[in-house]
Amino acid sequence: RKEVVNNTLSFLPWAQGCFTGCAPVNNVGGAFDMPSANTVHFNNAPAKMLGIALHEYGSSHQFKVQLCNLPREIRDNEVLVQVQATSVNPTDCKLRSGRLQELYPLSLPVILGCDLAGVVVKAGPSAPFSPGQHVFGRQTLDRLRELAGTYAEFCVVDGAELCEKPASISFEEAAAIPYAGLAAMAALTRTGGIGFHNTTGSRRAVLIFGGSGGVGSLAVQIAKHHLRCHVVATCSAANAARVKALGADEVVDYNLDGFLARINRPELGAGKSGFSMVLDCVGGDDYWETAQALMAEGGVYVTLVGPERYGGEGQVVSVGSAFNTQLTSGLRKGLGMLGASRRYTVLTPSACSGEDLGVLAGLLEEGKIKALVTKTYSMYDIIDAHEHIETHHAVGKCIIQVRKGLPEEDEDQGSEPDEDDTGVDLKDMVLDKATMRLVPRGQEGKGGLDADLKKKQMEVAARMKKMKEANDAKQAAARGPVPGEEDLTAEDRAWMEANGMMGIVGETHGAGG
Repeated sequence: RKEVVNNTLSFLPWAQGCFTGCAPVNNVGGAFDMPSANTVHFNNAPAKMLGIALHEYGSSHQFKVQLCNLPREIRDNEVLVQVQATSVNPTDCKLRSGRLQELYPLSLPVILGCDLAGVVVKAGPSAPFSPGQHVFGRQTLDRLRELAGTYAEFCVVDGAELCEKPASISFEEAAAIPYAGLAAMAALTRTGGIGFHNTTGSRRAVLIFGGSGGVGSLAVQIAKHHLRCHVVATCSAANAARVKALGADEVVDYNLDGFLARINRPELGAGKSGFSMVLDCVGGDDYWETAQALMAEGGVYVTLVGPERYGGEGQVVSVGSAFNTQLTSGLRKGLGMLGASRRYTVLTPSACSGEDLGVLAGLLEEGKIKALVTKTYSMYDIIDAHEHIETHHAVGKCIIQVRKGLPEEDEDQGSEPDEDDTGVDLKDMVLDKATMRLVPRGQEGKGGLDADLKKKQMEVAARMKKMKEANDAKQAAARGPVPGEEDLTAEDRAWMEANGMMGIVGETHGAGG
């Protein structure tokens, strides 16, 4: 299977550039040259880890928070990270919905997620990290074929895609940087040609469509504070002050009629004018058509999305559509190489390099850029997080908190047993359903929670029951009689009502079955 994938991606390099987020495979025609594995021992960890698994393509309701297998092996160049925080990217939503399944099939069930910030548990001999080190980085998309993503408590990551986390920022802020930050760096410098040293003899100006989003907000800061460019950004009026505070010299409200006509061609000095580079984080050929008149001679137009707004809402990306997108980009780029004054490029994940993580870490340490975190969710709120991203109006980054605090474990991941653990034979232990704890056989119901905690649990249970009853009543009113309930005897109905089971009979006949 791996050999077939390699040969296919070699034959279709544009597909690999668009959807794998990695450099082309060099050993085409042969087996993967995989280094030897190193076993990971969890002396003080459960047999499973908590993860967000995707069992079927579809809406965000296909996610399930569940216990998953712990990673047990790492390669010489890999690092096992205990994930403290991750973030949600638009690419996660496209993978989840199945829009990329024709070109990028996943082996379901799968754990998605690219960004991460956490603590090193173990590093391979070739990886320059040590246990206990705080790091941030990304899981590249190509590794999702074989390994889990970052929506879990532990993740195995390529050491080249990690960097030490600056001590001045939190795990949540660090998790907002990798995927969006590397895309912004690649678009501005590697593809857009805006170097750190200005050799043009004049000022440089950058226009950013979508300046308040995940990539756009970081691109504004990098272009202004690192590359020293004049920055013009578009966003809504509600986010104008925030984008200006990030460093934008001018902000244009995209909700205004004819807002593109309100963008002025900047004067660069030395007889030059126009934008040196345009970064499109939204998509749409109308932006490209308008921007051409605003760009300087030799200017570069880089789009993260392509010729359709938001990449074509709801459309499945097929081989044909991907080929057409790359063909259009290639033709426009070719015209630039043949002497046209402006170049058009679709940024592919393969243009992003983990080497830029060190640059981003330095900028974070110096305070030249900062993460724009506007929403923070728990793992159990993953549905809300994905739905928020899919509105296409998310500001900054949405963060998923995987672990609130650091693990209190020794470097060898071991610990001394508790006093009440010594001499315990598990075969004589049973589960006390009242306390949900293991107790010696015959002692069920004699333990218990302390009075305050028990009172709190009862209050929470009462509120949950009240909310469930209200929701059940609302659903019953909307649904009407449930198939099967009319056949119940009075005795059965009374028993089911007492146990909260009314509405379950025939539930699979409804939309939520």
